[in-house]
Amino acid sequence: MATPNGLNPTFEGRASAKGFDAIHGKGISTTTVACTGTTAVAFFGNPNGFNGTITGVFVTALTTTGQTITLTNATGTIVVTSPSSVGSVVGATASGTTMGTAVSATGTLTIVSGAATDTSLVTITYKVSES
Repeated sequence: MATPNGLNPTFEGRASAKGFDAIHGKGISTTTVACTGTTAVAFFGNPNGFNGTITGVFVTALTTTGQTITLTNATGTIVVTSPSSVGSVVGATASGTTMGTAVSATGTLTIVSGAATDTSLVTITYKVSES
């Protein structure tokens, strides 16, 4: 089959990305970013002006050792302990955080693990403020 413009790209090797976004019904979105150990990662990029409501935080374990993942921004801190079984997912609980309910968040949101080699996946569901 001929290619009309001859511009069809070819790819070799593994594709990679720094994050993954999806927009769902009723304005709720989800983004997943990998931890880089004890180095803080700006979840929505840096600098950013995130202004919205975090409706859920979930951590997917990629190792068999549970890690403490800390999410921090101008309006507070959310702490989630990852599960200790590869591929398992855990959400934030109300103990020590307010993630039992939605959390308003503004500014730069960072994630960091308590372990230098942790690459757990952090997924946040959120709704961006329209004002």
